[in-house]
Amino acid sequence: MQLQAGIADSWQIQNAGKSYVFYLNRKTRFSNGKICSAYDVMYSFQRLRDTSLASPGAWIFENRLDSIKGFELIDSFTFAIHLKEAFAPFLSILSTSYCGIVCSGTEKNGIPIGSGPFQVQSWERDGYLILEKNTYYAKTDAQGKSLPYLDRVVISTLSEGATEFLAFLDGKIDMILDIDASFKDIIFTPHNTLQAHFQEYMKLETSQFLNTEYIGIYAEAENAPDIIANTAFRRAMAYALPKSDFVFTILKGKGSAASGGLIPAAFPGFDSAQYGIPYDPAQAKAILDSLRKEGIVQTQAIPMSVPPTYAIWAESFQSAWKAVGIQVSIDIQPNAVIRTGMREGKLCMFRASWIADYPDPENYASLFVSTIGAPPNYTRFANPEVDALYTQAVQNQENRNQLYRKLDSIAIQSATIMPIVYDKAWRFVSKRVRNAQPDRLNRIIMEHIQLQ
Repeated sequence: MQLQAGIADSWQIQNAGKSYVFYLNRKTRFSNGKICSAYDVMYSFQRLRDTSLASPGAWIFENRLDSIKGFELIDSFTFAIHLKEAFAPFLSILSTSYCGIVCSGTEKNGIPIGSGPFQVQSWERDGYLILEKNTYYAKTDAQGKSLPYLDRVVISTLSEGATEFLAFLDGKIDMILDIDASFKDIIFTPHNTLQAHFQEYMKLETSQFLNTEYIGIYAEAENAPDIIANTAFRRAMAYALPKSDFVFTILKGKGSAASGGLIPAAFPGFDSAQYGIPYDPAQAKAILDSLRKEGIVQTQAIPMSVPPTYAIWAESFQSAWKAVGIQVSIDIQPNAVIRTGMREGKLCMFRASWIADYPDPENYASLFVSTIGAPPNYTRFANPEVDALYTQAVQNQENRNQLYRKLDSIAIQSATIMPIVYDKAWRFVSKRVRNAQPDRLNRIIMEHIQLQ
């Protein structure tokens, strides 16, 4: 997983990791024909920080820029960013969609103008987004043919999953990124492959996705039984979870059982991680027996908070824990209520997921840092050795994966976070669609899509 050049042909990291200098491609044009310059980069980043716009990406530069220099226009095609202190994942953060460069001072029907392979023709909120080919886009394929291949793309933003899937079956949609849970037993065989009659006109494509589904525990929450503060007890809970069976039966193979820590297997260097707490119900029972001999017993059920869409997950976990003698109750709440409870420290156990904002393991390591609040450290985990490893990793460009791996392997043994599954992205695609490949953040690389 390597960052690739976009509108910048090259860049340099200077001043002990505090300064980033970008040299822009002088031929990149916006969809209105204007050359993309360093002034547009300055405008786009200042726009991101504009408090009146309340951008959800404002966090990218918040408390991070040098107070004197910050952004620097060196010349028309050279731009620099100066940080207060070194932060090695910074380039990865700049690859987020928030940091897309738009044409300064120009909008089309209230929509910023970009330099990507497509331009916005129209956008109906809660309806359809219609994209048209950017004729000024300069990239070509290996044979020298101009990209993108498609002239027009229509994206539905309608949220009703059942309606979307039926439209796909009728041939009105060429690709959907998931299906309503009610259809899964209909289209999949017991071996989690597509039924033969569906294979005639559609295909299921999968790819790794930077998302970890996990169970989080905050032992000092308002509704936490005393037993949950015991590390051995939490480890017994982790040993009792049959992750592989869960992925196969509940998720229909959408993902892989989490064998390592919180950092997902989609990151190079973490795909073979085996330092997590494995499924071992005998070990879970042995730990509970040992605790009972010490007079440590569970006296009340542990409430697990989940939204309605994850009730089946919760019932599966509840059954696994009951099998080893651990009592858990299920607390169904709206997702917004659960998010608030996690942030305010009111929930002792909850199902959660962490989808990477940017392609760097730091995005996950931060969930274990004591100086970082909630979000993302919803479990309020604190360990001086983990904090030191994190600081070392973000201040240096070398050996970072090794440091993150060590941090992850230490933190996961406390069982305040129990990783369940490393997610995979699904795409149900019409047989006429080719090359609909996403990146690890599940963003479809649309310039390469072709229709047969």
